[in-house]
Amino acid sequence: MLKTAILFFVCSVAIAAFAPQLLSFGLKPQVETTTTAAPVTLATPRPVIEESAGFREAVLHSNSHGQYMVDVLINGEVVPMMVDTGASFVSLSSQTAARLGVYADPSGLRYRMTTANGQVIASAATVPEISFQGIYMKDVDAIISPPEVATPDLLGTSFIKRLAGVEQRDGLLILRQ
Repeated sequence: MLKTAILFFVCSVAIAAFAPQLLSFGLKPQVETTTTAAPVTLATPRPVIEESAGFREAVLHSNSHGQYMVDVLINGEVVPMMVDTGASFVSLSSQTAARLGVYADPSGLRYRMTTANGQVIASAATVPEISFQGIYMKDVDAIISPPEVATPDLLGTSFIKRLAGVEQRDGLLILRQ
């Protein structure tokens, strides 16, 4: 009886480990396309959105400085942001936060932050929703920089850590949700 239970357990674990690969194998439809028009060449490469093993993926290309920039949608407004894995939070300038209608949390939490401009005191906030290239997240912790500090808008780890995976290779940043 114990041998049967152990064998059943081992088989169950093996099936659970390999089921996603087995189920996704061969499920992507094969589509044949023919083109009669001349191919169109884009000036800049466009990010690719893929479904990979059940995950949505956004693929970002690095710029000439090795930074990853992305246009995100916050409260229906487009906001250019830099992906910054060294930033603890999504960070909005006070001007961007005011334009988006994102305000400091009523709790009054403040954070002492070290930036390229020195130390500043930033206010805690919550961004209701952030989306781009098929990635969507609600209620993201953020900070708002004080008005006297000119900081870029950053997509920091309060967003990134909630993703299923992040991979960097060959000048690409692949985000999975």
